Amino acid sequence: MEGSRPPEVVCFGPYEIRLRTQELFKHGLRLKLAPQAFQVLRILLDRPGELVTREDLHRALWSADTFVDFDHGLNNAIKRIRDVLNDSVEPPRSKHPTLLTPSHSCC
Repeated sequence: MEGSRPPEVVCFGPYEIRLRTQELFKHGLRLKLAPQAFQVLRILLDRPGELVTREDLHRALWSADTFVDFDHGLNNAIKRIRDVLNDSVEPPRSKHPTLLTPSHSCC
């Protein structure tokens, strides 16, 4: 039996992320998301329900010999993701699952 291949498309809420082309859609409309922000979003979607630390993201996004202002870059990427998803830093008001709970059967 063949090993399972990772999905090329992941859906969450009204959003669809196409991993191969690094595109994000909402209700079929393409949204702009910078490459680094896309990679952060991909990592978060790969680990639903898990705590993803800043160190996890640092290791995944930058090699050990890369010297960047990691905190600024990550904060900017998270801000861009929140902006494009119309997310807020405020706690959710409902007890429903978070928006970033992926579903592999799409929209």
